[in-house]
Amino acid sequence: MSSSFNFPRPTTKTDDLEDLYKTYGVDRAVVLDLASTNETPETVREGYYGAYLSFFYSCGLIFPIPEPIYEILAELGLSFTQIPQNFLRYLIAFFIRAREEGVSFGLSEF
Repeated sequence: MSSSFNFPRPTTKTDDLEDLYKTYGVDRAVVLDLASTNETPETVREGYYGAYLSFFYSCGLIFPIPEPIYEILAELGLSFTQIPQNFLRYLIAFFIRAREEGVSFGLSEF
């Protein structure tokens, strides 16, 4: 097989976490930590949530994460690491549009 089919996996670095604190308004009370080499999206440490940097960089995820987003993911039985970026983009877009229009957005509206 040609080596052109081998895609390097991006690696999150400590600088990326610092960028989340500075650029995306993450409160310093929130503990950001890198996954260890034996952790996968399915094995997130107890007390932690997993999320991809792309959720912040290209989906518009912010801190604090709006409660309706947690509620909808919980109702669907999904974690951040189980959803595609487009799903999160649309969820955030609906949330923002509802706030702009003064409309409630959450599970009770579905």
